[in-house]
Amino acid sequence: LFKNLSFGRVLIYVFLTLGAITMVFPFYWMITGAFKSGTEIISFPPVWFPTSFALTNFVEAFERAPFLSYFINSVVAMVGSVSICSFTTIVGAFAFSKLDFPFKNVLLALLLGLMMVPFEILILPLYKEMITLKLIDTTAGVVLPGLCGASTIFFFRQYMIGLPKELLDAGRIDGATEYGICFKINIPLYTP
Repeated sequence: LFKNLSFGRVLIYVFLTLGAITMVFPFYWMITGAFKSGTEIISFPPVWFPTSFALTNFVEAFERAPFLSYFINSVVAMVGSVSICSFTTIVGAFAFSKLDFPFKNVLLALLLGLMMVPFEILILPLYKEMITLKLIDTTAGVVLPGLCGASTIFFFRQYMIGLPKELLDAGRIDGATEYGICFKINIPLYTP
């Protein structure tokens, strides 16, 4: 069992084990702290394991703030943002990869240029835009800025370019619309 164990390998395992403990410890401390009483949390030397599992911290947290409302808002914003962003990026990638339209290459170059702009630079203009649209403190104000991702369109486009054109032509011969080709032929092919 220990025949192939060299000093270097043991050193690597020790280093990785210490790193794993360092990464997992904050989660352990947070979870055990949720069940500790107030005095156990601030006691020195620290109490490593709660003496009695008190659920009063959870009750007090839910009494002080409407966490259920926060959770529902987060789920609605996430589902709305992901579903709308998925639709817009798939349609945009299909258009850039399989359709011919005027200024296609210019728009693609602008899209690639947009990928080079860090999101931190866009935060203030997006915030001002939400103020102008009077969408501050609304779910739509959270969902709208993430409606479309330039990098996602680009990556989807790169994959769609590799799909055979003959499949799309077969769909057109069968009478499928461009949306039908996109959603009934393309999407099932690139789900992996």
